Formats: sequence, C-alpha cells, structure tokens
Amino acid sequence: MAIKVMQQELHDPENGQIGDCLRACLATLLELSIEEVPHIGRKLWPSHDAAEWDAAVEKFLVGHGLYSFPLGTGYKHLLRGYCLASGQSPRHLDENHVVVYKDGEFWHDPHPDGSGLARVDYFSVMAALCT
Repeated sequence: MAIKVMQQELHDPENGQIGDCLRACLATLLELSIEEVPHIGRKLWPSHDAAEWDAAVEKFLVGHGLYSFPLGTGYKHLLRGYCLASGQSPRHLDENHVVVYKDGEFWHDPHPDGSGLARVDYFSVMAALCT
C-alpha cells in the first residue's frame, strides 16, 4: 500500500520557489522518500510543455523498471490501482498540479490544503517495462 508523501516545497515562483508536487506523487507511488526522487519541476519550470515534462518523468521511471503513458479523462472508469492525475491547480489557475488517483478516484494531494485539482487534464498510468 502506498504511503502518502507530502510536498516539501510549495509553488511560489515570485519568491524563487518551484513546487515539488510531482516529486511527492512519484515518491508516493514508488514508495520512496522524497529525497530519492529528482525535483523535475526545478529543472523544467516555467515550461508548460507536457511532452517535455513527460520525457523527464519517463527518464526517471526507466531507472525503476517502469514507463508511463498518458490516458485521457474519458477513460477514467478503466483506471485500476494508482496513477498520477495532472491538471489545473486550484491555487494557481494558470499553473498545473499533480495528484494521485486510486481506482479512478482522487486519493492524495501532496499539497497541505489537500484540495486536489480544479480540473483533470489527463492521467499518467505506470506499467512495468518488459525485459
């Protein structure tokens, strides 16, 4: 069972701080400490290019024998187990946020207020690499 990991850095770009929600969600799903997961946001922000972010996540996941693929929100009813959900932050409407879903339902927001997403844009489903 996954242990919910909270983000260590809240998103406050005006003061030079980039949130680590993605990092906390990956740590949750992989049952790692947050320190074992790279702060991808610090490297990529302010890019909003989903392909660039997905490639950075993919590079990290391959090292753990996993890959991820996007799944549109129309397939939410098919989700089983844990996955990432990406979409509009309820706190910064022009920024994205990442949370964890379990069996197609919201399960964990690493932000202290726990409010989830204002809108889900897509899910990232993880699977083991075939060797």
